Amino acid sequence: MDNLPIFDAYNFPDDENLQSTLFWMGEDYVSYIGNSLYKGFHDQDPGCEIIALKNEADPEIHSWFRAETGAIRTMEATFKVQVAIRASHGEGWRLFITITFMAEDLDTTDATIHYRVEVERSEGV
Repeated sequence: MDNLPIFDAYNFPDDENLQSTLFWMGEDYVSYIGNSLYKGFHDQDPGCEIIALKNEADPEIHSWFRAETGAIRTMEATFKVQVAIRASHGEGWRLFITITFMAEDLDTTDATIHYRVEVERSEGV
């Protein structure tokens, strides 16, 4: 898995404030979401391909601050997305997914990011 995917993305907010809030996801939060999903799919099916991502709702973002300093300690961002994917054997699927990212210790050099994926439903296409 040397090359990260190129995919179409639809309906994601193009908001500088949102991008700056999600600084811990890098310069392009949409690519970060797609690449994270791809890595998980690729672990299950190395020949799969993400065709497109479609945002289904405004992201839910929560933050927690360190009381002593007021610095952001933890952020959680939840996205509801549709993913069009082609399995290695050629079958197409549309997955309706909730993906939640949790960034912890953002005010330290030991920051970590974890994520959880929940497939709400799937449809063959």
